[in-house]
Amino acid sequence: MRSRPHGCAEHRCASEAAERASGTDGGEAQRNARRGRESALDTRAGGPPIEIVHRSVPETRVVAISEDIPLDSLGAWFRRGIATLQSIAENNDPSSTGAYGGVWPNELFTDEYGAATVYLTVGPGFDDGTIGDDAAVLDLPAVELAVATHHGPDAAVPRAYAALGEYVARHELAIDAPVRETYVTGFPGVDRIVVMEIGWPVFRVSR
Repeated sequence: MRSRPHGCAEHRCASEAAERASGTDGGEAQRNARRGRESALDTRAGGPPIEIVHRSVPETRVVAISEDIPLDSLGAWFRRGIATLQSIAENNDPSSTGAYGGVWPNELFTDEYGAATVYLTVGPGFDDGTIGDDAAVLDLPAVELAVATHHGPDAAVPRAYAALGEYVARHELAIDAPVRETYVTGFPGVDRIVVMEIGWPVFRVSR
């Protein structure tokens, strides 16, 4: 397992680009934006273009673990949280559980302290009595997302984040809401190869 804090470098790429889109500025934001642009240019040169799609996500029932944490403890906290959710899933009918994910507010990375959430989607037949004291069943609100999918080495996840951040900035779509990640195969910071969807909240776009 890697000690790299989950989501840290890659989330910063998208956050920096979104700051440009939303109009927030200042010396640190300008320095971060420059690093984000440089990262995006480097990663675009390293592989094929990353497709960005828009997705309307309805209100979603999940079992979640949430805690206010310092950024430097995120890697270990993430692994513990996912392990707890996996244990909960093992104690339920597979048909009653779905995808693992995470919710990451910008403040966790800009202020190096904030709310961290990992979750498992659940449906009919899920037994609330299996969750213990560390988790809770709740409804994630409906959201409109710009989504980039990463499929490959964990070390290349920042490339997807950079592409997503640049897209949101270019189209001036950013809103003040936390990023959502969905872990399709494997977990970043844990597995060498991962498939994950990174969703940045955006304004609803007419189609």
